[in-house]
Amino acid sequence: MFATAISVSQPSSSTILFSSRSADLMNRRGVSETEREEFAAILARAATGNAGNNPKAFLNSLSSNDREILRKVHCLADPISINMLDFEGAYNLLTAPGEAQDLDNDGLLSIGAGKMWQYPPPNAPAAVKQAWEEATAGIPESEKWLAMAPFMAASASANIKPDLSGFYEPGEAGYRNIYAEPNFSYTRQVRDILSMMDRFKGQHDAHYQKNKEFLLSFLKELTVNHAV
Repeated sequence: MFATAISVSQPSSSTILFSSRSADLMNRRGVSETEREEFAAILARAATGNAGNNPKAFLNSLSSNDREILRKVHCLADPISINMLDFEGAYNLLTAPGEAQDLDNDGLLSIGAGKMWQYPPPNAPAAVKQAWEEATAGIPESEKWLAMAPFMAASASANIKPDLSGFYEPGEAGYRNIYAEPNFSYTRQVRDILSMMDRFKGQHDAHYQKNKEFLLSFLKELTVNHAV
């Protein structure tokens, strides 16, 4: 079944309700009200036609104007080239902004031809995502990447090639999505990062103190939300 991050009672653009996060992202991307309505109409047609079964075929049925709407809504730099898309990249063009899905569970999101990393991972438990939202409440979106940095570093470190020639890429033998591995623990990872910081960072450094305070806050929220 085709899944989108929208709430619908009927597959009609007039009944599609975007989440507050999706609406906020479209506002920041300069998507006009008219363009939003056109996007809603595309999603309604996709839902009616079960586009999730073959998203590339559905994209091929769209007009150039429709594809331009999708490009703008998802903040893509280049025009959509359907032949360049994998299944996930095509599928996520037909979801609301901020609600893309990691269908192959590699820890990355394909939206159009591009892949992006995010934290919490797309397939993280709801409790982890809730803890993150609470810990980052009040932090501007532009600064959340700083909070994500230690977790991105952990993912990258797990994929360093033995000969130090580079990193394993998704789909390559040796690639690891550490967040999908059996017995992975988000709370244990935060504690490990804090322990490493204590060993290698000057404890009187302002940057260290800020990072430590955030991680302790996140760890507290993970505990409150009963995240593993």
